[in-house]
Amino acid sequence: MTSCSATAGAVALTVAVAVSACTPTPRERDWVIAESADLSARIDALFAGHDAPGSPGGIAAVIHQGRIVHLNGYGSANREFRIPWAPDVGYRIASITKGFTGHAALLLADAGRLDLDDPVQQHLTDFPMFPAPLTIRHLLTNTSGLWYDEWLLPLAGVTGHATLDEMYALARRQDTLNYVPGTAHNYIDTNWRMMARIIETVTGVSWQEALRELIFDPLGMDRTLAPPDIAQIHDGQGTTYLYAGEGVTSFRFEFPFQTSGDGSLLTTFDDFLRWPMHLREGFEDGTSMFDRLKGPTRLAGGANLAYGFGLGEERYRGLRGWGHGGATGTHWAFYPEIDLIVAVFTNYLGSLSASALHTQMVDAFLASDPGSGQSAPGGMGPAPLTPEQQELLAGTFVDPETGDYLRSRGEPGALTHQFSGAPAPLRDLGDCTFETIRNVHIPPIEVVAPGCDTGPPAELHVRWSAWDSPRRFVRAPAGDAGAGASHAPADYVGSYYSDQLRVHWHVESEEDGLTMRIGAGVQAGQNFDLVATAADAFIAEPHQPPMLDLLSLPSLAIRFEREPGGRVSTLHVSLDRVRGVRFTRR
Repeated sequence: MTSCSATAGAVALTVAVAVSACTPTPRERDWVIAESADLSARIDALFAGHDAPGSPGGIAAVIHQGRIVHLNGYGSANREFRIPWAPDVGYRIASITKGFTGHAALLLADAGRLDLDDPVQQHLTDFPMFPAPLTIRHLLTNTSGLWYDEWLLPLAGVTGHATLDEMYALARRQDTLNYVPGTAHNYIDTNWRMMARIIETVTGVSWQEALRELIFDPLGMDRTLAPPDIAQIHDGQGTTYLYAGEGVTSFRFEFPFQTSGDGSLLTTFDDFLRWPMHLREGFEDGTSMFDRLKGPTRLAGGANLAYGFGLGEERYRGLRGWGHGGATGTHWAFYPEIDLIVAVFTNYLGSLSASALHTQMVDAFLASDPGSGQSAPGGMGPAPLTPEQQELLAGTFVDPETGDYLRSRGEPGALTHQFSGAPAPLRDLGDCTFETIRNVHIPPIEVVAPGCDTGPPAELHVRWSAWDSPRRFVRAPAGDAGAGASHAPADYVGSYYSDQLRVHWHVESEEDGLTMRIGAGVQAGQNFDLVATAADAFIAEPHQPPMLDLLSLPSLAIRFEREPGGRVSTLHVSLDRVRGVRFTRR
């Protein structure tokens, strides 16, 4: 590779301009930048095995103090046509789009065209009202309490490609919230699709055109689009592949629904790099757009969030940064303490992890720059739970009042709790108290295990910011015996209908126990086994584990409600980001 000296403003012009200032040396790709041979060798090694023609790979950049010090592509952006990764290849960056949505909202707020504390219904007049105010700020900070529309689709038996209007129609039928807005945090794409609708309403133009006027054109991002259909292919676009195992042909990865403010951006790497460089401008004195997007943001109770207005907090090796990742294999972060931006696009899910590569690129930079002051690892996160702690907490615990469950599954060096579906690693705080590890994707919860120092606890006391007080989760018996034995399976058999989702669910009795299926005919969805956990409470286990299909549901918390005479009349469904869906027995 060739050394060059890219100016601080290089990216604000183009990557090509930065390269043009280099001393020319013969090479196959004249856009490659390797200002530090040691750094580039370390990053190149991360892509070993993914740099051959026909192999999915990626493209990576490191920017230090405004200078591109590493830029290189690896493998193929499209394996069928042997298109190599390069800065001018278009790629879907998925949820990194959320930062652009937050950026656009703040610009419109600066112009007086909206206020972050405007009620959502002020701009979306057909959206339902709730007892507590729901504001734009709640959308942008993932504290709205809205249902996750990507879960609503399979819950409603939707199996085909869903449009934005269809998803919004489902969201509009929500008549109860997961929690009071502002009291808790859940990563919900619904917020961002609704924010895009608000931006369209405020500007009077399409979501894509609004971004073009507010961000793309001012930053010179002339090869960036925001089309809703991820399945639509554009000229020069890379393809996302899903690793299926050694010797198995990889799958193309596609979304079965349209996207907008949550994840619609299609951009090139050189176009994209302009954006974090722009956000960085003025960070030294706290006047940058980056400083505004990262927050701070807080819950109503005063607790700080790890999520700003489209940027999530990144803690690594004692450094504190902010950035975002995307489901297509993309990640970027800015660490202001050392003025470091790392960005990576990959297109081989299951084989190359963008989030892991991002931290490995930070490692590579720190190892190649002893003057950074961060050469020794520090703050690497909580120590893993001991095997004894894993064994004590292993099992399923159920809230008898709601049917919500906490399921602990021990793995070597770690323990994961599932809060009605959402996996959350725990750390030990001492005195039989544990908490979920800080993460933008999972709700922070505190778990107290009374008497854990003397044996496996019979119950857990769980605190979540959305609840007024801790809730009691009781250990469920192993298997199906005992938990639901007080009532015969026939009590639950029947058809149940949801006015919210406009779909029938069917509970049936089989030789091995109760089963449940979603819909029928063209609206037929998944099938589940019902595993009893408490009186009238079950976990619905999907017959087929959700792997390749984004519309496959995980395990569900099911609670049946009875009339005064004892007849089962209502079925309640909850999972990590949709709580309280009702089905009435027909």
